[in-house]
Amino acid sequence: MLRGAAGVEHLELRAAWLGLEPEQMAADRLIRRHQGAVVSHASAARLHQLGDLEADRHEFTFPTRKQTRRTDVRLHRGVLTPAEVVTVAGLPTTTPERIVVDLLDDRHDGEHIARVLASAVRSRSIDLDRLAPRLARFAARFDFAAGEGERVLDHLLEVGGALDQVVADNLVNIARAQNLTVVEAMARAAQGVRVDPAVMEAMARAAWGAPETGIRGPASRRALKALEGGSD
Repeated sequence: MLRGAAGVEHLELRAAWLGLEPEQMAADRLIRRHQGAVVSHASAARLHQLGDLEADRHEFTFPTRKQTRRTDVRLHRGVLTPAEVVTVAGLPTTTPERIVVDLLDDRHDGEHIARVLASAVRSRSIDLDRLAPRLARFAARFDFAAGEGERVLDHLLEVGGALDQVVADNLVNIARAQNLTVVEAMARAAQGVRVDPAVMEAMARAAWGAPETGIRGPASRRALKALEGGSD
């Protein structure tokens, strides 16, 4: 670092990433970002600013077996698709969907994972429709029947305090699709479904924010039932 030079974000993490493939230029590695070392697990969550996991070691996923002598670096072996890697702060990083799956595979505490998921929901950086099927293999861990990925997702959303926001965002989107005001949608929901006051409050907050693009996911079925006058 030169005196007076602009600071570099995540300097230690960046140095660890550069050190894993020192023979290759960083720019070239970013072009094929899913084929080399990718920031993952808790380190990726920190880079995305999701949740409150302590990243005491720099974690990377690598497609082939690789070793390091650094005690502050932890390597995971795994093949990533191009859709699972984005560039964050100049570093190839796993997507929020992949982070949740990796943390579950790594047996992190469920509440910590739920907070990572909730942060991604609030920042609208995660696709719940894509995530739900990938959670099916973890159903038994949460005492659900085999293959019930949507129930795992709803459980994590509820633990993280984000389920109401998902429902609220879906109500806003469905209301628009049916040319209803959010107030009308809330009224229909109140008539057709037992709506928790916290959900109504979340819907009111969503009405003020009125995001152009809301979260889509398993909870949309509840919102749809509400607007159609169905029952819980």
